[in-house]
Amino acid sequence: MGALVTNNEAGDSVPDWPLAYGRMVPIGHLQGPVVFEYFHRVVAGSVGILTIVLAAWAFVRENRAAVRIVSAAAVVGIVGQALLGGVRVRLGESHSFGIATAHAFTAQAFLCILTALVVLVSPRWQVLGTARGHGETSRTRAARMPPLPRNTLAAVSLAAAGALLLQALAGAGFRHRILDVAPHVAGAVLAAGLVVAVWIAAWRAGAHAPDGSAARMALVPARLALWSVGAQIVLGPLTYFLLRGLSSTPAGELPPEAAAAVVIPAVLHLGLGSALIVETTVLSLWSLRASRSA
Repeated sequence: MGALVTNNEAGDSVPDWPLAYGRMVPIGHLQGPVVFEYFHRVVAGSVGILTIVLAAWAFVRENRAAVRIVSAAAVVGIVGQALLGGVRVRLGESHSFGIATAHAFTAQAFLCILTALVVLVSPRWQVLGTARGHGETSRTRAARMPPLPRNTLAAVSLAAAGALLLQALAGAGFRHRILDVAPHVAGAVLAAGLVVAVWIAAWRAGAHAPDGSAARMALVPARLALWSVGAQIVLGPLTYFLLRGLSSTPAGELPPEAAAAVVIPAVLHLGLGSALIVETTVLSLWSLRASRSA
């Protein structure tokens, strides 16, 4: 929804915050770009409420300190994200490109936190964490990875996740006009290379591993990451050249179908970038967990 707001130039369509035109539901104003901006707020508000409920549930039901800490971090992340969005609206687009960039980057960092929480509470996390010789079954024995490939996968996955977060920051800076496209292109080359390295490490670890093992498990997100990079190699340049064409067209002369042709690949490009961050975050946590338990 945030990408739809940005790429439809709808960021200033609702002038106030946290209300919209002084109301909870701006009846009479829900048309054109206001639709994108308002429903972005609705989705964001829903995520915020669910995150707070999730954190409260974690503190009541969970004894593990890590789960509680990550849940609290998620609340801090979503509150910070909301405040950045509110400041962005109050200042207006022309005075807040840096805040808009921080707002977009914080969304990706928040996504990493939620991904970590999902991994931490999953049954698979418990299987990967069973120590050698302590309650080990055939299933937990299979979950261990071979030492060298496993350690390589953990290091490369962490590097890829970090590079992708920086890439998200560079992309947001370019889209919000505070950076040139060059840092984003350089980041794309680095991130793509690291994702390929992740795939190679995962393949070395899992190609001949038994079914159900952690090494075989890691092949799935690694393969998804590789496919996502392939799609990004197409979507990134396509989005850039379409945006350049859009910027050179005088206001009011761009037909709706041409505007949609720009927005769709731009939104897909951002969504796939988020998916890559999720995939490498999962791989990082899985491989680190397996490394400590072996």
